Amino acid sequence: MSFLSDSGLPPWLIPLAIIYGAMVMVLLVPALRAFDRAETSAWQALWLALPGLGLVIITVLMMLRVMPAAQKPRLLALLAIVPLVNVLFLWLLAFSKWSKGSERPPQVAQEEPAKP
Repeated sequence: MSFLSDSGLPPWLIPLAIIYGAMVMVLLVPALRAFDRAETSAWQALWLALPGLGLVIITVLMMLRVMPAAQKPRLLALLAIVPLVNVLFLWLLAFSKWSKGSERPPQVAQEEPAKP
C-alpha cells in the first residue's frame, strides 16, 4: 500500500479498475460467444470493434490534455470512458474551478446603436 500513498494516486483507483475490468469481461464474453455462433472469425470481430476502440482512445487522449488545465490528476481522464460515471465526471469537471490561465476572457459589453 505504500506505492499508492507515495504515488499520489487516489485510494479508490484500484477497486475502480477491478470493477471496470469485470464490466468489460461481462460485456466481452457474450459478444465473443455471439461472434462464435455466427461463425465469424476473430479478425472480423476485431474489425467491427475498431471504431469503438478508436473513439475510446481519442476520448482519453483529449481528456489527458484537459486535466492539467483543470488542475486535476491525469488519471481521472480514465473516468471519461466508464459508462454513467462519465456523465457525472464531465459535469463536475465543467463546473469545477480551473486555473487562471484557462479562464474565459471577460465579456465586452456591446453598446446599443444611437436611435435617430
